[in-house]
Amino acid sequence: MQFKESIVFKISDDFKISVSLMHPLDSTDMFDDTEFFLEHNREKLSIYANDLIIFGLESFCSYIGIAIANEIPLHESIKEDIGYMWNKDLHATAEGYKTKLVMEKGEKTDYWVGQKYLLWSSPGTTTWLYNKGDRIFLHVTPTYKWNFDSPEKGETFISYKDYMKAYKPYYIINIKKNVAQKLLKKVETLIKIIRDNSAD
Repeated sequence: MQFKESIVFKISDDFKISVSLMHPLDSTDMFDDTEFFLEHNREKLSIYANDLIIFGLESFCSYIGIAIANEIPLHESIKEDIGYMWNKDLHATAEGYKTKLVMEKGEKTDYWVGQKYLLWSSPGTTTWLYNKGDRIFLHVTPTYKWNFDSPEKGETFISYKDYMKAYKPYYIINIKKNVAQKLLKKVETLIKIIRDNSAD
């Protein structure tokens, strides 16, 4: 997919999120596809892909607003890295067994409490947002790719057991509250522009 330009959100001195646009902003539609990247130095990591731009932005807006109000505290049962525990939950689901993770009741099925903090996902990557104390964290983690899919031809496969032995998160970023407030305003403005474009 070819993108025309991008909008950049600075989240700390060392990190920024870039939102790829299929068209110039003044003609970007809420039903356009997008890809979000976390950029650090010269590295770019895909954190939201193959989905509509409006869904990604509205999720970001909602989570940032809740986190600014300090209303999304990390659950006390999450003692290990959240991405490590997520990989455990996904693997248990794929293999059909139960874990000792704390679950909550959903409308159709129970779900792991950690899913409340799941902001975005893309193949092999999951992004979380939560409060810890009075601080806001963006936490980006790798996700095991072969719980539900078989390796593609020529793809280097690693077993779940070996993957978990080598597991480590990509990034844990403390977003200062004043930065989060600026982010919220910028995302709200971007959402309004895109929704207004879509109403034309």
